[in-house]
Amino acid sequence: MFQKTTLKNGLRVLTSSTPKSFSIGICLLVKVGSRYENEKNAGVAHFLEHMFFKGSRKWPSQKELSFVVEGNGGYFNGRTGKNLTSFDIKIPKEKTEKGVEILLDMILYP
Repeated sequence: MFQKTTLKNGLRVLTSSTPKSFSIGICLLVKVGSRYENEKNAGVAHFLEHMFFKGSRKWPSQKELSFVVEGNGGYFNGRTGKNLTSFDIKIPKEKTEKGVEILLDMILYP
């Protein structure tokens, strides 16, 4: 079961708890996908999704970004669909703050 919280800035946050789990998953969904494209910009949503994994401000290369995620026992992925693009990370529970830091840095400072 999910709990939905809407922040003051309009961001909707869904949370769920699995007490015996050793890891956490964080998924950011953005309302961007092929549905919003036309003939001139077809494929741009998927292209941009890939660009977020090329590096960030704190980890400026794809190699550094992968190293920090995998070095903390996690993995990350992205998907582009018709209506949404998702960015997710799965990381050990004790590394939750690091997982949030990584995902936010990727999205806010690609």
